[in-house]
This record gives sequence, C-alpha cells and structure tokens, in this order.
Amino acid sequence: GTNAGDYTVYYKVIGDENYNDVVAQSISVSIAKADSTATPPTANTLTYNTSAQTLVTAGIANGGQMQYSLDGTTWSADIPAGTNANTYTVYYKVVGDANHDDNAGGSVSVTIGKADKTAPEVAGVDETIKSKADGRITGVDDTMEYKKQGDANYIAITADTVENLATGTYLVRYKETENYFASSDKQIVIADGVM
Repeated sequence: GTNAGDYTVYYKVIGDENYNDVVAQSISVSIAKADSTATPPTANTLTYNTSAQTLVTAGIANGGQMQYSLDGTTWSADIPAGTNANTYTVYYKVVGDANHDDNAGGSVSVTIGKADKTAPEVAGVDETIKSKADGRITGVDDTMEYKKQGDANYIAITADTVENLATGTYLVRYKETENYFASSDKQIVIADGVM
C-alpha cells in the first residue's frame, strides 16, 4: 500500500496432496498519515504608500496547502495585505492532504513603516512679510502645526491662527499621523503681522 488509510489483507493456504486447504482469513493494516511540514513565510520590508501591500513572501508547505490569517480565525491560501502603517501579525498553518496531517504553523510579525512627508508649501514660506498690506499666508490647513523659532513645542495651526500671528520667525510642518512622520519645517518670517 502507498496511501495513508486502512487496509484489509486476506490470506489463505492452498493445500497439497498431504494437506487440506486453509480457508481465507484476514488481518487489518493501517498506514498512518505522515507529518506535513511548513517553511515559514518571511516578512516583507514595507513603507506606507497609500496602496494595499502583501505582508509576507509565501511560505512553503510540504504535504498540504499553506494558509494565512490576520486574526487566527479566518484562513485563506491568499497572502494577506495591509495598507496603513502598523504592525501586523500574519498567522500561517498547513492544511494536510490525504496522506499528511495538518501542521499548526506559527506567526510572523510584519511592520508597514510610516512614510516621510515633504515640508508644506504655503504662501509666504521663506519670505519676509513686511506689513499687513503684503497679504496673508495661504495653503494652511489642520494637518499642520507650528511653533515660534526657539520654542520647544508645536501647536496645531489653522488659517485663523496664521492671520493672527505676531511678528517673528515661525516654523511650520505637517503633523505626524498614523501613516506619515512629521515633515521637515518650512520657515515663515513675519515682520509686522499678516492680514
């Protein structure tokens, strides 16, 4: 026998001129399933890029099918993907075939890193605004923050904030978010306030 399973082997003795036949009898024989094996998937090196990305390079199953899960409950042969910057746990296991038992597998930790963001482009950047009559700084939104040069902490910024800044040199940047690191600073010099 080749495949795993239960077999019945029948046997009998055919007598000769001095012996009678022995009626057929049988014995039961089982070929047990072999263990399946799993070569684990490997974590991909990833950075947030707004699109879904496959989290691992496929593992190898010997004696069955490799399956994956992000929650340890719902399994699929498809390699899981992630979009947002985060640390994911990818579970894997082997579902054995007719001749192999299942393999419990394990898990791999995968991180999609935050992306860098360029400094904001706002009107008035790297310029001296000499008086209120020179106009207002535009292009500011609530994804940005600012601080006066020399201060330790950044403050959330809005268009109203910008319109009421006192004279001085300010640094403006995009805030750190779930998917992006804080950007580098852009400098705004205000000589006499803005409109």
